[in-house]
Amino acid sequence: ESMEDYQRLNFSPTTTQSRENLCCHCFQVVPKGDWTCGNCGTEYWKPSQLALRSLIFPSWGDICMKHYVFAFFEVIGYMASWAVAVAHFANGDEQTGFMVLGFIFLIEHTVDSMLTFGLASKGLNHRRNPDPNRHFLAPGEHQPMRADT
Repeated sequence: ESMEDYQRLNFSPTTTQSRENLCCHCFQVVPKGDWTCGNCGTEYWKPSQLALRSLIFPSWGDICMKHYVFAFFEVIGYMASWAVAVAHFANGDEQTGFMVLGFIFLIEHTVDSMLTFGLASKGLNHRRNPDPNRHFLAPGEHQPMRADT
């Protein structure tokens, strides 16, 4: 029934996928797999870049995505894990302390990195604003063809 309504109204938008990512600056479509807006030059984080940051230090990727509350709670949990490790070392239980450190580096860092990658893959995460001297297109305006192409 919906398709009949669309056909009757001659509604056929140009899309490349079921959900398009729009630039947060100029609202033009940023094609899937591109991390820079072709219209205005706004840059976005690649999910792999954010995941690598979270692998190095949990919550770093979330901070880059501006998920501050989520990052805050991750840091609290991370500090609690380190407190447990330090407490075991302080009590002379080095074996358990090393097991906790192994858990921190092998499990916590990896899981946070995978979660950050999954969350970052859902859309575009703003990294840098466009060059203010660059001309960007108004809605409906098309990029002129270059002579060297």
